[in-house]
Parts: sequence; structure tokens; C-alpha cells
Amino acid sequence: FFFFFLLSPLLQRVQVREPILFTETINLFADDFGDNGAVNMTVRIRVMPTAFFVLQRLFVRVDGVLIRIVDTRVWHRFGQNSIIREHSSHEKNVPELEAEIRKKSGPASIAKIMYNEEQLHLLVPYLNIEGPHIDKLVLPDSSTATSQ
Repeated sequence: FFFFFLLSPLLQRVQVREPILFTETINLFADDFGDNGAVNMTVRIRVMPTAFFVLQRLFVRVDGVLIRIVDTRVWHRFGQNSIIREHSSHEKNVPELEAEIRKKSGPASIAKIMYNEEQLHLLVPYLNIEGPHIDKLVLPDSSTATSQ
């Protein structure tokens, strides 16, 4: 369960230890770009006694061109009238990425880090980040809402 690519305010809330009542990973889309890369979109859901957390992740690798990871996280604490949404994007072109990995970890690490989608946490520190952008959606109070 990879939810902690960066320690944002939202992720600090999620890291509070409490039992997980329900967890699910849903693969929405996957393709290999005709053997020229990979794209995967997944949604991961985690429900705890006091809150729920959803991560939607888009992973794109175009061989020899770029790697991009776009995360959207949604968090809600039960009993509160707000939902927090956080969006971030991580990206770098492949020639720069390979040079940086080679310099920091050695040439043998390139394939291990760049082409193993189960080990994305190894890749993220090398990518440029945009965000996080955090939005707060305030829900109407159900006790004062009127039906039409």
C-alpha cells in the first residue's frame, strides 16, 4: 500500500495508526503502449473507524522519453463537514533520470528503479514534483439542508 510519496499535511493525517476496516485496490486502466512503455491507473481505498482515504494514481512511462506519476488523494474524517483533496504530479524526462540514477545509485540500478512498477517509491525521489495542491470541499450541514 504506497500512500506516502511525500509527507504532505494530508498524509500526516493518514499516518495516524488505527485499524483498517476495509481496503481495496481497483485497476481502472492498463496498457503497454505497443511495447513502448506502460500506463496504469489505479484507485486504492482505505476505510478506518474514523475516516476514509482514497488514492487515484496515474503512472505513465514512455520508454526513452518520460516518466510521470499523477496522484490525487481524497480524505474525509467521519462527522466533519469537509473533504480534503490533494493533487500532485511527479515527472522527469528519461535521459535526465537515467543520468541521475547512474550518478547516485550506479548503472545496475536503472532497470530496478525505472521499470519496476511495484517499487515506485524508489523512483519518486528522482522525479520533479509539482504540488501538492490542496483543496477543501465544505459539505452542507445535513441538519440545516432542505429538500426541494
